[in-house]
Amino acid sequence: EKLFIYGNHDIECLNWDKRPANDPEFEADSAIGKGQNRVRMWEKAFGEKYEPIWMKQVKGYTFIGAHWDKSDHTEIEAFMAAHGREIDPKKPFFYTQHAHPKDTCFGSWAWGRDNGAATRAFAKFPNCVAFSGHSHYTLTDERSVWQGAFTSINTASLRYASADYSLRENFGGNKYGYCGEKRPHRMNHIETYNGRQGMLVSVFDGCLVIERREFVYGQSLGDDWVVPMPAADGAYSCEKRAARRTAPEFAAGAKVAVKVTPKADEKDFTHVTLTFPAAEMRQKCRVFEYEATAVLCEDEVELVQAQRRMMSPDFHLPVSQLVKEVEVTFAADDLPLKGHYRFEVRPVECFGKRGGKIESGIVEVV
Repeated sequence: EKLFIYGNHDIECLNWDKRPANDPEFEADSAIGKGQNRVRMWEKAFGEKYEPIWMKQVKGYTFIGAHWDKSDHTEIEAFMAAHGREIDPKKPFFYTQHAHPKDTCFGSWAWGRDNGAATRAFAKFPNCVAFSGHSHYTLTDERSVWQGAFTSINTASLRYASADYSLRENFGGNKYGYCGEKRPHRMNHIETYNGRQGMLVSVFDGCLVIERREFVYGQSLGDDWVVPMPAADGAYSCEKRAARRTAPEFAAGAKVAVKVTPKADEKDFTHVTLTFPAAEMRQKCRVFEYEATAVLCEDEVELVQAQRRMMSPDFHLPVSQLVKEVEVTFAADDLPLKGHYRFEVRPVECFGKRGGKIESGIVEVV
């Protein structure tokens, strides 16, 4: 059975490699988001009637799909009010839209969410499983599965893992996250086109089993998620799962090495480069990002001058591809007081639990 939906790249004709530049005739004829092309292209491709929201029965299970609608999906509330009684409440049913339902997987800061219509629509349906993936966030992040009044699952992307994390030194921000930081980030962005991911979902009485896979190295991205169904007592909530997590830790004796490299010209900056061994997994909880702190040490006083967060360079990859060593860059210009410094680093897992710190010796930054 065909269970497809239009996404924003289909409707908005984004990234067409062979699209003639500034050709309004071609756009009017072929752009899915123009005029009646959305209907015409769908029916030509699939040989079935186009509906903004469709509902199908497959082997006794209900599937609902909502096509891209300015990312808001405002019609789903009315649709569920009209058709909700047609769904067997004793079985899970499966819904898909391109944008994440607001305030579900990844929470309120997530890039690529809707305006809240789907969250409201499914609040009365604990047997709903909503799939979405506009954000491209990685399946190595346990926040991909949210369970509250219903179940919301991030599908990730077959193209690349998302770089939309605010306040990380090796990424930019996103328009839904914190936007107050104007300071330029000093680290290169991580290349995430080797983060091509997907999942296989098996449906059993009482639970879903989600196998998460990546397709560059052909490997698993971690243990299968066993998600209870229907959503009921909050046993699989992000809060309870986070409480059961263990922070990653550095190996005993690990240290931070520091190298200060003077700027080469007026357009450059003095680099303060920290190098340290990657943190180790604890009870299958891997490092997702790092927190680095620059501490001024003068006159028997220690003052924090700067703190940076950065995604681990392997945050989106299978365990077999985890790096052995990590580099972090500070700019001397970002340290307001010059003098003697100690640098500290802590590992952080995806729910935010921090491991113990390692540190450098004292170095001079001028």
